[in-house]
Amino acid sequence: MSFFKLISCFLILSSILYCDTFFELPIQAEDFKIIKGWQVSDFGYFPSEPNFWSGTKLIADEKDSSAIAFYDFEVPVTGEYALWVRYESCYGFGSLFKVIIEQDGEKSVKIFGSKKHEKFFPFGHGLTIQGPWTWHNTDYVYQGTTFILKKGKARIYLIKDENENPSAKRVIDFVYITNDLNLKPQDDWRWRATQEPPMISRFSIPLFLKINVLDGENLILRIGYEWWLIGYYKGPKKTFYFTKQGLKQLQQKEKLKDEDKLKKGFVSKFEKIDINPVMPPVLIFNLEGEGKLNVEVSLRNPENIVKKLIIDNNKKEEWLIVGIGKERYEKGILGTEKALTFEEFLKKQIKIVDDYKIKGKKAEKIFLGSAIGSFPYLTFQLAKSCGMNCEFYGMHPEIYGKDPIWTGFNTSIGFITLHNIHLRKEFYEGKFEDLDKIYRGRYENLKKEIGRDLPVYIKLIEESGPPSFKVLSNWDVINQKFKNYMIENGYKGYEKIGSGSPEEAEKDPILFYHSWEFRAKLFTEVCKKATELIEKIFPEGTRTTSGSIYISTGGFPAMENGYEVFDLFKNRGVTVYSSENSWGLGGTPDYIGAQTQSFEGTIARALSKYHNIPMGAYLISDGNRGYNKDYIELASYSLLSHGFKFLQYYNLGYPTECSFIGHPDILKGIKVVSYTIGEIEDYLLDGKVIDADIGIIYSETTNIWDNSVKIEGKNLPGNTIYPQERQNLYYILRHLHYPIDIVCEDDVISGYINKYKVLIFIGDHIKRKAAEELEKWVLNGGFLISVAGGPFYDEYNKEIEKMKNLFGIDKFQLDKKQHFMRPKLDLLHAENLDTISFNEILPSFNIYAYRQSFLPKNGKPIGYFKNGEIASVVNNYGKGKTLIIGALPGISYLEKTFPLLPYGRGGIDELSNYIPTNFNSKVRDVFEFFLKDLNLNKIIEVSEPLVEPVIMKSIKDQNIYYISLINFSGKNIDNLKVKINIDRIKKAKSIFSKSNLRNNILEIQKIEKFEFLVLEKG
Repeated sequence: MSFFKLISCFLILSSILYCDTFFELPIQAEDFKIIKGWQVSDFGYFPSEPNFWSGTKLIADEKDSSAIAFYDFEVPVTGEYALWVRYESCYGFGSLFKVIIEQDGEKSVKIFGSKKHEKFFPFGHGLTIQGPWTWHNTDYVYQGTTFILKKGKARIYLIKDENENPSAKRVIDFVYITNDLNLKPQDDWRWRATQEPPMISRFSIPLFLKINVLDGENLILRIGYEWWLIGYYKGPKKTFYFTKQGLKQLQQKEKLKDEDKLKKGFVSKFEKIDINPVMPPVLIFNLEGEGKLNVEVSLRNPENIVKKLIIDNNKKEEWLIVGIGKERYEKGILGTEKALTFEEFLKKQIKIVDDYKIKGKKAEKIFLGSAIGSFPYLTFQLAKSCGMNCEFYGMHPEIYGKDPIWTGFNTSIGFITLHNIHLRKEFYEGKFEDLDKIYRGRYENLKKEIGRDLPVYIKLIEESGPPSFKVLSNWDVINQKFKNYMIENGYKGYEKIGSGSPEEAEKDPILFYHSWEFRAKLFTEVCKKATELIEKIFPEGTRTTSGSIYISTGGFPAMENGYEVFDLFKNRGVTVYSSENSWGLGGTPDYIGAQTQSFEGTIARALSKYHNIPMGAYLISDGNRGYNKDYIELASYSLLSHGFKFLQYYNLGYPTECSFIGHPDILKGIKVVSYTIGEIEDYLLDGKVIDADIGIIYSETTNIWDNSVKIEGKNLPGNTIYPQERQNLYYILRHLHYPIDIVCEDDVISGYINKYKVLIFIGDHIKRKAAEELEKWVLNGGFLISVAGGPFYDEYNKEIEKMKNLFGIDKFQLDKKQHFMRPKLDLLHAENLDTISFNEILPSFNIYAYRQSFLPKNGKPIGYFKNGEIASVVNNYGKGKTLIIGALPGISYLEKTFPLLPYGRGGIDELSNYIPTNFNSKVRDVFEFFLKDLNLNKIIEVSEPLVEPVIMKSIKDQNIYYISLINFSGKNIDNLKVKINIDRIKKAKSIFSKSNLRNNILEIQKIEKFEFLVLEKG
């Protein structure tokens, strides 16, 4: 052992012997004295939920300029000390800073914030080197080191200078010093009541309470303390009682003694409660007994009174929100006030929305609503002010009862939740007696609550799918079902469901494929039975909704949750489309923004077509997670234009998570949507989106085989290339203003595809029967396009020789270099693999992730990689033709669409709210070249590519068209030109702006976010 190590051990032993308790020094970053460069701020890249910040933060720019701050402290005893810094760390970006401790002129320097450093990520990732994981926008971290310190004075410096490239701002929350070397960070968001995480729980702000009993005897005043808007992530919950001796916390089951109860004439001194400064506190006052109290509330010192309250028998409970300087939350809650009761707060919000005057009329028939929490009457009034007209997942009798006393909502249908109740082992095994009882009990209770029969939409699924393969393999009944299922498919000898693992895919592809397929069908089967029971028990018109499914756009492998969406809807596992796709804005970097809801709308139409079922969705609106007014408006217009009949803006209440109640801009945005849609809802309800000539094939077989790829690494998103490509390629076609449908492999097999002129295959596996039908379709005149991969392998991973003939190739080489390429994260930092060059007419473009080269047989080479290998082949086949591009043009389309900025959560200079507009027009030009001469039904062409038209035909009158124009360009557009490719247009009018029709070109004077056209043929 070296001399230095001996000294270190001695110092540590000394510190333990001479300290009765461990020393700890929590230092708020904002308590450092700033010399230059740093600023105190409440913002950052990740300023809000589900992040916890101990208060405000120190922020310095992303550049190499100097920033210096210091803090003086006293070291109690010589020894080794751990130092932890809590700060923001953005994937792919450097945030270097130095921590220097100076004693007696000697300095010890430690460097923090490198991309290469191991850090503790308290949102479930633990101690690791930062990677591009799935749930990526909560990147606040702890990083630790140790110092040998001598007893006496010390100065700690935070210094920012040279940074790594690319660079991010430095955002520092706190520094924590302790001689407890075993103390480690924990998952802060697991804060539960008195179960407090270390370090962050050590910070507090003093709050003072004083009472004056004006009347009454034997009174009990209970004060609850919790955080504003925590919901999922809980936080501290404490209960205090005022006694003659001051504030008191009781042990479990302990009751307040009679001598401690209050009576008239008692005046307390100011009593202190330590408030954690993570979020604004809510104080809940409860009075027991007949009496009257005056309560004074002060913050930081008794003289700083922020609120005076009267609590009496007219209002035995009062909730008070106290501002502590958390601007990110408090501005929308408190405005300029220091504290507000909930009644005052709700009345303030109502006034703000009522004073926001807009033209139009409130939606009445299309359902717009949210969940209503505490203080239901005022929350109901606020919902009405916002233009909402229904309540989700709750049915207050005052609104929905036989004789309602709160009026103004559309109560022709209700929305309740029974989610995931049907997903128990016994139900998967086919024993539904208990489920029948549960549903009957819920129906009887509902009927009793509201006093009448009312059809309801019942949320059936909450972010869930079937059990894992491991669980199912231990259920004997399920294994017998699987055995029978395999026999039906022509395979004997399979006694047990497989593991669905990459290893199984290689060893036994038949077992691998059918295990995934069986598991999905099992989920559909139990959902179908639950739906049938509900339809049998509840009033006519009741339906089940798919609730909180997340139909993958690229954030997760499409089959990760184990359900196959086309099978679920086609077999009536649910009878209303609903999803939680909009959650992606605040959590998954595959989600580009409100435009994603156009993609969702098209998927929803594809799933709903089998039984012509209603469509709706959660449209998450939580400002604390980065959602804003612009997003709410654009996403709403997009979904409603695709035929959605209801939108659930999530929670308008407290206490709960994901509430937008404290965000006036979002409340205003919902009002704008309601009063805009109210003007055109009769048209929307009469319209049906027209049939497209182009279909994108959603390959369920590829979805299964995507799970055969083994992904090495912790918390990574999985193999998501094809879901991402499907979404991105959709944008190319929509920006060319082609109507688009999405079709599944069973649609191919059934002959449904015969209505299309062009099909685009995205994937590398397909059912053999579907491949055969694709060949017939091309022979009869269809144009089949494929991206890298191609329909060359069947469900058992065997090559389909006919498909190579179809595309006119003899051999191909497919190289998969990366397994995820999400535009806000992975693509942002990726280097291109190669470049595809076409003939002299077409532009070249860079490619990413996948590269496929070809040896043609009968096909004609039309594209080349830099080394001369063939990258694209076109082939005439019968009356039709095929084209394969050995790349992922959809991903190339988003190259450099997003600037090189961190991906955060509603913060500053980051991507969560960035509206992408700078798409790669070279890729768009290539697709336009191949599609332009096919006489496709491009009914509407718009002078701005990013104004997206959704075209509907009237159900009542086939001579009338309705066109929604959603402006995703991020700017207002003057004199927008809309070319109408319809013969004999007699009338054309725009609803929200002046317009002029000349020679089938409608010029619209101004479009902001949305315009709606009504066209009539002569």
